[in-house]
Amino acid sequence: MIKVLPPMLAAYNACKHGVVGLTKCTGVEYASQGIRVNAIWL
Repeated sequence: MIKVLPPMLAAYNACKHGVVGLTKCTGVEYASQGIRVNAIWL
């Protein structure tokens, strides 16, 4: 079954996952200094 997705969904998902990836990488990078990095995923 093929779903019809709303326009601009690819750009939205790319941006959303980009922010999540940046948050994870930054969290790993600063963990040794006791700094936690968080993002809220809605």
